[in-house]
Amino acid sequence: MSTSFADMDTLRGAAVAAIAEAWGALAAEHVVPCSRYRPYIQVGRDYEGGPLSRGPAFAQFSQTLRQMYPAWFAAPSGQDPRWFPDNLAFQFVEAAIAELTRRGETGDTPSDAVEVTLLHLVDYLDSDDSRLACARRVSHLMTADRKELTIAGVTILEYRQFQETRQIAEVIPTAHSAYNAERPRSFARPEATVVSYATGPDPFDLARDAGRHIDRLLLALRLLYCVTTADIYQVTGEVTFVCRCTARLDEIPHDFHLVPVRPAVVSASTAEPVEELLALYDSTEHRTDKEVVHGLEMAVIKFTNSFAPGPGSRRSWTWPPRLKPRSPAPTRPT
Repeated sequence: MSTSFADMDTLRGAAVAAIAEAWGALAAEHVVPCSRYRPYIQVGRDYEGGPLSRGPAFAQFSQTLRQMYPAWFAAPSGQDPRWFPDNLAFQFVEAAIAELTRRGETGDTPSDAVEVTLLHLVDYLDSDDSRLACARRVSHLMTADRKELTIAGVTILEYRQFQETRQIAEVIPTAHSAYNAERPRSFARPEATVVSYATGPDPFDLARDAGRHIDRLLLALRLLYCVTTADIYQVTGEVTFVCRCTARLDEIPHDFHLVPVRPAVVSASTAEPVEELLALYDSTEHRTDKEVVHGLEMAVIKFTNSFAPGPGSRRSWTWPPRLKPRSPAPTRPT
């Protein structure tokens, strides 16, 4: 699909009117202007959708989207459309407000922020497929030179102290909205941010595929090097500014991780053994169409679960160890 210049002008007029109307409604509720530290808002969390959806400009913008992109918002009888124009209109308004906040502008009049957001929207609607990223923060992992490294389809990002949330936002633009002003904290050094991607027509079906690449890398590192690398938290979302699947946060309390530390220090030479091990694993018979899980698959599941948080993995260690006095042996009554 490709949006023509005439359609672009029509869409621009509807978008500018919708933003101006939405800005006025949200300003009346003291939702905007936003803080630079929290530029993202979400319908249902920070404001009610009714004041926006009942506005004539917002309704006209949604109708314009429906008319210009029937492949997105129209479907034969008995089938679901690819998406809904009102939902995407809310996503557009929220992305525009975030861009306005970053630029120090307001939505009262047309601005560069609205134009930039509109270009993101058009690019997204003109694309056939969506690209979803899984950015995961893991413990006890680092590259030897602290530079970016790609192994088995997973990119370990360059080390930047205290910049992990900004790095994730560079991959997933809506990542800051997932934290809800409470960014995850952890202390399981050395820590690293790993990223993998998946592409397909429906972004909501891609999360498992995107995260599977990271799961496979961690499995190979644990088997090859006996490391204690474990998940801390991950952010999953599309790599576009305006999208259907915005960022979602899944957090694992880092204090539940195992205390003994065996970090993985990887380099370019690590790629070959990791990829060979994964290829060997893929070549084995570990899948079955029956309900019974294959023995090898069960072994991998149990091994992987040993790194997950839970009652069996939370331990308290003291040093030096405290030796409790042995209780006296029971005596037989005479």
